Amino acid sequence: MSVHACQVTLPDGTQRRVRVTHAVLDFLFGDGQTPSRQAMTALVNATTLNPRVPQPLHAAIDQATRKMGIGVPVDQFIAAVEKVVALAGLAAADEHAATAMRRLERVVQEYRTWARVASR
Repeated sequence: MSVHACQVTLPDGTQRRVRVTHAVLDFLFGDGQTPSRQAMTALVNATTLNPRVPQPLHAAIDQATRKMGIGVPVDQFIAAVEKVVALAGLAAADEHAATAMRRLERVVQEYRTWARVASR
Protein backbone atom coordinates (compact mmCIF):
# COMPACT_ATOMS: atom_id res chain seq x y z
CA MET A 1 0.00 0.00 0.00
CA SER A 2 1.07 3.51 -0.66
CA VAL A 3 1.67 5.90 2.21
CA HIS A 4 -0.10 8.53 0.15
CA ALA A 5 -3.88 8.78 0.09
CA CYS A 6 -5.49 10.13 -3.06
CA GLN A 7 -8.42 12.44 -2.55
CA VAL A 8 -11.49 11.48 -4.57
CA THR A 9 -14.77 13.30 -4.95
CA LEU A 10 -17.78 11.06 -4.48
CA PRO A 11 -20.96 11.43 -6.58
CA ASP A 12 -22.68 13.32 -3.72
CA GLY A 13 -19.86 15.89 -3.70
CA THR A 14 -18.15 14.79 -0.51
CA GLN A 15 -14.45 14.19 -0.62
CA ARG A 16 -12.65 11.16 0.74
CA ARG A 17 -9.03 10.15 0.94
CA VAL A 18 -8.37 6.62 -0.30
CA ARG A 19 -5.17 4.67 0.20
CA VAL A 20 -4.41 2.42 -2.77
CA THR A 21 -1.65 0.11 -3.94
CA HIS A 22 1.29 1.43 -5.91
CA ALA A 23 -0.03 -0.39 -8.99
CA VAL A 24 -3.30 1.56 -8.84
CA LEU A 25 -1.43 4.86 -8.31
CA ASP A 26 0.67 4.09 -11.38
CA PHE A 27 -2.50 3.23 -13.29
CA LEU A 28 -4.12 6.55 -12.39
CA PHE A 29 -1.18 8.92 -12.52
CA GLY A 30 1.68 7.08 -14.18
CA ASP A 31 3.01 7.14 -17.69
CA GLY A 32 1.54 5.25 -20.63
CA GLN A 33 2.85 1.88 -19.44
CA THR A 34 0.45 1.25 -16.57
CA PRO A 35 0.51 -1.96 -14.50
CA SER A 36 -2.32 -3.41 -16.57
CA ARG A 37 -0.46 -2.67 -19.79
CA GLN A 38 2.75 -4.08 -18.31
CA ALA A 39 0.92 -7.25 -17.29
CA MET A 40 -0.67 -7.56 -20.74
CA THR A 41 2.73 -7.11 -22.38
CA ALA A 42 4.17 -9.87 -20.19
CA LEU A 43 1.26 -12.14 -21.15
CA VAL A 44 1.77 -11.40 -24.85
CA ASN A 45 5.46 -12.23 -24.50
CA ALA A 46 4.64 -15.51 -22.73
CA THR A 47 2.01 -16.64 -25.22
CA THR A 48 3.10 -15.41 -28.65
CA LEU A 49 4.21 -18.37 -30.76
CA ASN A 50 3.61 -20.67 -27.79
CA PRO A 51 2.05 -23.90 -29.11
CA ARG A 52 0.68 -24.83 -25.66
CA VAL A 53 -1.64 -21.82 -25.56
CA PRO A 54 -5.06 -22.50 -27.13
CA GLN A 55 -6.36 -20.38 -29.99
CA PRO A 56 -9.31 -18.85 -28.02
CA LEU A 57 -6.83 -17.37 -25.53
CA HIS A 58 -4.60 -16.09 -28.34
CA ALA A 59 -7.63 -14.40 -29.91
CA ALA A 60 -8.68 -12.71 -26.65
CA ILE A 61 -5.11 -11.52 -26.04
CA ASP A 62 -4.92 -10.12 -29.59
CA GLN A 63 -8.17 -8.20 -29.06
CA ALA A 64 -6.93 -6.76 -25.77
CA THR A 65 -3.60 -5.69 -27.25
CA ARG A 66 -5.44 -3.82 -30.01
CA LYS A 67 -7.24 -1.88 -27.25
CA MET A 68 -3.92 -0.74 -25.73
CA GLY A 69 -3.67 2.21 -28.13
CA ILE A 70 -3.39 5.74 -26.82
CA GLY A 71 -6.64 6.84 -28.46
CA VAL A 72 -8.72 3.99 -27.02
CA PRO A 73 -10.73 4.80 -23.88
CA VAL A 74 -9.47 2.98 -20.79
CA ASP A 75 -12.88 1.38 -20.21
CA GLN A 76 -12.60 -0.48 -23.53
CA PHE A 77 -9.11 -1.68 -22.66
CA ILE A 78 -10.17 -2.86 -19.19
CA ALA A 79 -13.18 -4.71 -20.67
CA ALA A 80 -10.91 -6.49 -23.16
CA VAL A 81 -8.43 -7.38 -20.41
CA GLU A 82 -11.26 -8.81 -18.28
CA LYS A 83 -12.22 -11.07 -21.20
CA VAL A 84 -8.65 -12.37 -21.21
CA VAL A 85 -8.76 -12.97 -17.44
CA ALA A 86 -12.03 -14.90 -17.88
CA LEU A 87 -10.02 -17.39 -19.98
CA ALA A 88 -7.27 -17.77 -17.35
CA GLY A 89 -7.73 -21.54 -17.15
CA LEU A 90 -6.55 -21.87 -20.74
CA ALA A 91 -3.09 -20.60 -19.76
CA ALA A 92 -2.51 -23.41 -17.25
CA ALA A 93 -0.82 -25.67 -19.80
CA ASP A 94 2.29 -23.48 -19.84
CA GLU A 95 4.15 -22.31 -16.74
CA HIS A 96 5.24 -18.96 -18.22
CA ALA A 97 1.77 -18.17 -19.55
CA ALA A 98 0.19 -19.17 -16.23
CA THR A 99 2.57 -16.91 -14.29
CA ALA A 100 1.87 -13.96 -16.59
CA MET A 101 -1.87 -14.62 -16.32
CA ARG A 102 -1.73 -14.60 -12.50
CA ARG A 103 0.03 -11.22 -12.64
CA LEU A 104 -2.70 -9.88 -14.93
CA GLU A 105 -5.41 -11.28 -12.65
CA ARG A 106 -3.87 -9.50 -9.62
CA VAL A 107 -3.75 -6.17 -11.45
CA VAL A 108 -7.36 -6.53 -12.63
CA GLN A 109 -8.49 -7.41 -9.08
CA GLU A 110 -6.70 -4.35 -7.67
CA TYR A 111 -8.34 -2.17 -10.32
CA ARG A 112 -11.79 -3.61 -9.54
CA THR A 113 -11.27 -3.01 -5.81
CA TRP A 114 -10.15 0.56 -6.42
CA ALA A 115 -13.09 1.22 -8.78
CA ARG A 116 -15.55 -0.15 -6.22
CA VAL A 117 -14.16 1.99 -3.40
CA ALA A 118 -13.95 5.11 -5.57
CA SER A 119 -17.57 4.75 -6.70
CA ARG A 120 -18.95 4.82 -3.13
